[in-house]
Amino acid sequence: MSKKLIAIALAGLFVFSAVSVKADTISDLQAQITALMTQINALQAQITGAGTGTVCFNTDLQKGMTSDDVKNLQIKLAVTPTSGYFGPITFAAVKTFQTAHGIINTGYVGPLTRAALNTLYCKAAETPVTYPAGCTSAVGFSTTTGAPCSTTVTYPEGCTSAVGFSPTTGAPCAGTTTTTVGPTEGYFTFKQLASPANLTSAKKGTTNTAVLAFTLKANNSDISLKTIKLGFNVRPWRYISKISLYEGSNLLKEVEAVSSAFEEVTVGSSYNLYLTGLDVPILKGETKTFTYKVDVPASPETHGTVTLALATDAIRGVDTVGLNVYAAAGETRTFTTAAATTGALELSINSGATKDKVELISTTDTTEHVTLATFDLKAKYNDIHITEINNVTLVDHASNTLDVVILAAELWDGDTMLGSVTPGTNGTDADFTSLDIDIAKDATKTLTIKASVAAIGDSATKEGDYTNVTLTADAVNIVCEDSLYNPITATGSLTGKNVYFYTVAPVLTFVSSDIKLDENLTDNATGHITFTVKALGGPIYFYDDSTTTKAITIAAIGSTGSAVAATGQIVFSTSTVTADGTGTTTINSYSVSQSYSTTTSDTGEEVANALAVKINLDSNISALVTAATTTADDGIINLTAVTAGYAGNSITYSATTTASTGITVTPTTATNLTGGLNAIASTFAYSVTGYESTDNIVYKIAQNTTATVSVTTHLDNNGGTAGMSSSDLTHFLWDDTSTTPTANDWTWGLETFHTDDLYLSS
Repeated sequence: MSKKLIAIALAGLFVFSAVSVKADTISDLQAQITALMTQINALQAQITGAGTGTVCFNTDLQKGMTSDDVKNLQIKLAVTPTSGYFGPITFAAVKTFQTAHGIINTGYVGPLTRAALNTLYCKAAETPVTYPAGCTSAVGFSTTTGAPCSTTVTYPEGCTSAVGFSPTTGAPCAGTTTTTVGPTEGYFTFKQLASPANLTSAKKGTTNTAVLAFTLKANNSDISLKTIKLGFNVRPWRYISKISLYEGSNLLKEVEAVSSAFEEVTVGSSYNLYLTGLDVPILKGETKTFTYKVDVPASPETHGTVTLALATDAIRGVDTVGLNVYAAAGETRTFTTAAATTGALELSINSGATKDKVELISTTDTTEHVTLATFDLKAKYNDIHITEINNVTLVDHASNTLDVVILAAELWDGDTMLGSVTPGTNGTDADFTSLDIDIAKDATKTLTIKASVAAIGDSATKEGDYTNVTLTADAVNIVCEDSLYNPITATGSLTGKNVYFYTVAPVLTFVSSDIKLDENLTDNATGHITFTVKALGGPIYFYDDSTTTKAITIAAIGSTGSAVAATGQIVFSTSTVTADGTGTTTINSYSVSQSYSTTTSDTGEEVANALAVKINLDSNISALVTAATTTADDGIINLTAVTAGYAGNSITYSATTTASTGITVTPTTATNLTGGLNAIASTFAYSVTGYESTDNIVYKIAQNTTATVSVTTHLDNNGGTAGMSSSDLTHFLWDDTSTTPTANDWTWGLETFHTDDLYLSS
């Protein structure tokens, strides 16, 4: 139709020129012809554009629809009338178009038909193209010159060569000549990446674990990646819940791992997953990275090793010629699915409850909710749920039967009481059952043991009675499981501090201390310790230091004998390891490590023995300590300071093992060597302010008042080994009567009542 319109238009122009154009000269005639050709070219461009203008089809079309897209479809397929209604004539025209383009002739305009239409019409009108001599297309070689036909020259609008000027635009035809390379065949360069490596671990409950990665490079042509076939050596749905393909960080496709998603090649041992319709463009010379990732359910049907494979021709793309392009085969890649790390629960005394203390008890009524012990439970590797805490032992240190003194033992979570039981006579029957305690992974739950204590003065509790709490963590005493329902055997222990029951008692509070060398001396020093004493429940009494029996005792470090070396001990449990790992011992800032393996069935004893050897071989560590292990199968490393004397007490030691090894080690935190002593002699005196007594024999501190005690201590290193020394307050004798104020020997809570260390020469 367009050709007929052009012919009619041209004929009209020439008739018009024959009637109306009068040429006096040849040059006048040539000028008129040029003007007529300009009009013809403009009209041709106008008519051609009306029939071949740019139209893109972005939505599917089907019989019965009415839209502008249907009208455009009718225009391009020469359907009349162009009503915009998709009727039987349009339906038949679509089927004819599909047959002509190798598409199943359904009459439905879907993705394939739209792609064919867009190839023809969704682009700007092309300017004239001239192929090399002897070529009629961009395929093959010239029959006259032998040159490739793939190089074509596209000229500006109105030009048919590079000579002259465009009759429509007036622009030079030679100035904007461009070279266009036609469709060419391409090929993939495939490279499988080393990471993720074989045996990558994908544990229960994890998502997006990378298990296989590769790169594709498009060579000689743009290539569109269409399909990938991934092979499995097992039934994938028994191990994973989902598999996803990423291009870089972009998710291309994810598939739920159900049996129907996979092609069974060989029952039980060969399965394929096809990812189709990818349409990932890779430009000529471009390289893109693709990664397969898997999700593992919290409770998979099974677990173990899975092998993946990209076989020859498993990866298919299409080049610009329309030919299929395949990648070479890759290496097999394995990954393991395993149970998520089993949770762990660690029991320890709370850091704020590490000192002995006094509780004031009524003389007439039961004193309720007396705090006996505070402890921590830390969940590791997983969430933990606790249902029972049994065999909480309340140790009685008095002459009375425990269940007469402690009427009820209580378990508290903050301000909430979780349970209350009556302990047995031996204190081992405090069982707290039907608990519902949740502890999140890496969180710590702090619980408290409290008690109802019988009145002092009747047949039950006596003044000065005391108790403490112990609990050993194991599967029986603490019943718990992790979030994957694995039963957990808790570790650690609780040894609470003593709680003393009084009706009247002092509270001692450290204030300050100092120590320095005496003038012009290097082996003598003078120090001071200051503390307060507050009387609770009634007045308290203690002796002046002028009496034979002193109320305060000061111990100088090393005063009991000649210099000895400080010692410490590291213990590796003798269990066999259950996972490969490393044990590490640290002395001050220096560390040595020993690897262990399940392959060789290493034990805690073997790790300890190997570390002891390395400690003695390390020049930095061996300058501080020597290490030795016993012949018994106990996994113990005995450490001894190289230099005798109190200086050894400043050496710290600790040990660690990597998680889930089947062996444990103590201590895990920095701990000082102890017992290093110098031969130090000491004398001291003290003074008291804020007391009532005036006889200079007995100090009296009235109820709810506070006195200040200042102790002056002298240290003399009389021939002992040179080293660090200090003075410690170790005893405070008191009573609630003035007659014999030595009945109660206060030795607890005095850990901070000491001077700093000071170096005394020999």
